[in-house]
Amino acid sequence: MVVTQARLPDGAPLVVPNNTTFQQLQHVDTQQAAIDSAMQEGQQLATAEDHLVCVKIQGIPVAMEVNVSDIRSALGLPDYSLRPQFREPPYSRNVEFNFNWIKVG
Repeated sequence: MVVTQARLPDGAPLVVPNNTTFQQLQHVDTQQAAIDSAMQEGQQLATAEDHLVCVKIQGIPVAMEVNVSDIRSALGLPDYSLRPQFREPPYSRNVEFNFNWIKVG
């Protein structure tokens, strides 16, 4: 992109190339934006003040809206979520170990 811009005459508008590389980069940018917005929504849900909790009172389940910060302060917990965001494990191929590679002696 810098080389392309350097070759333009002075005052010419900068045009983003429409080749395969830039299309792939734009696709990566849209995927990253979707990931960022999903992470932000998840963080907002995790830091919401009130949550609906099911509590049993005399053996009968009752749905209650509970203030999370009050529960955290009563239990002596910090004001942030102690659970990290879920991340899928990285892809790994099943690699079989070849014992013939080992030299003994």
